[in-house]
Amino acid sequence: MKTVWYLCAVNDDPATNEYLVHVIGQQNTECQCSNVLCADDKRRNLFRCPNGYSNVRSAVSAIGEFNLKIEVFKEEIERVIMHYNLWKPSARKAARRKIVSRRLLTHA
Repeated sequence: MKTVWYLCAVNDDPATNEYLVHVIGQQNTECQCSNVLCADDKRRNLFRCPNGYSNVRSAVSAIGEFNLKIEVFKEEIERVIMHYNLWKPSARKAARRKIVSRRLLTHA
């Protein structure tokens, strides 16, 4: 079984939920997973990413533009949905570089 990726709006942030509904929901309306039990025994409303990690990358690159507040989860062989620490220092630097480079391109 391959890894299944999920996105979740932090504290059910309305702007992030709207982004996820429009971007992920349009790809597949069955991607909205309500009240899903995760490995930390918390229930969350998740959006399953139909295009895998490429949906996660798209959401990360849209954080600055749409003021998104997202959490990333993944499900692997164990079939347990676990929080994925997207915000490791290297991931934060990569996201910042994308935002800065996009701003430089649009202002040039």
